[in-house]
Amino acid sequence: MSDFIEKKIIAENNLGEVIKKEREEKGLKIKKLSRKLNIRKEYLLAIEANRLDLLPDGIYGKKFFKKYANFLSLNQDLINEGLDELSLKRNENPFSTKTAKKKDFLVFPKIARNIILILIVLACALYLSLYAKKIFSPPEMTITYPENNLSTTENSVTIKGSVEKEAEIKINDELVLADMDGNFEKEVNLKKGANNIVISAKKKYGQEEIINRYILVE
Repeated sequence: MSDFIEKKIIAENNLGEVIKKEREEKGLKIKKLSRKLNIRKEYLLAIEANRLDLLPDGIYGKKFFKKYANFLSLNQDLINEGLDELSLKRNENPFSTKTAKKKDFLVFPKIARNIILILIVLACALYLSLYAKKIFSPPEMTITYPENNLSTTENSVTIKGSVEKEAEIKINDELVLADMDGNFEKEVNLKKGANNIVISAKKKYGQEEIINRYILVE
């Protein structure tokens, strides 16, 4: 009975010493325990030194303590005592959402880190894909006048349209300048009979966009 009381008093005075003694009695080394339990050596030593305030914030600190104590087969009352002490020293919500410190990030579950890295890679790949499509795709171009298959008695026609900015425009292989908004127009001479007017637009590295207008001069 006296032995039980003595052990209880030691546990109340220094829980870390009880844990350390249990480990040493089982002949376990800190380094091997760290690998086996997947808990950093610094955290195991902090538990044995009764410095529970050095454990990570939130549920992780309690999880490490409980895992270590259960591995050593400690009495459940001692485990509960340690968890209560951890809560009192931290004085925080067990589901704390404080920003993790760099050293605490190392103990996050590997699967969570891998998911974050995969999402980052996918986001970068999507951005590069959209950027490449914008560079290499043909520019958007609209011809507002004339409509296709126009019949006229005039000997000329004014081609009007708009194009994506930074695109080079040609009408029948002649360079045409657009204004700041991408609008352009050019008068083109017509011959008697059928006329095929070729309007093309091309960005520096992109494909060419071609629109034809067929005009009949009567």
